Amino acid sequence: MGERIYWERVRLRERLGFEARLDDVPQRFFETPTPRGQLDPQRVARMLEIFQARRAGAPA
Repeated sequence: MGERIYWERVRLRERLGFEARLDDVPQRFFETPTPRGQLDPQRVARMLEIFQARRAGAPA
């Protein structure tokens, strides 16, 4: 059920003109250490580009 709600929210945001951007990722994600170190904003930006391309049907 949680996944369905997530994707409904994504589709609603798209219809309203929003798109996934690095700005949407809370700053604390980059400040909080993980077992593998801190997240790299450039890597997350690239991951978002790949996500957008795959959602649009384009090769990443």
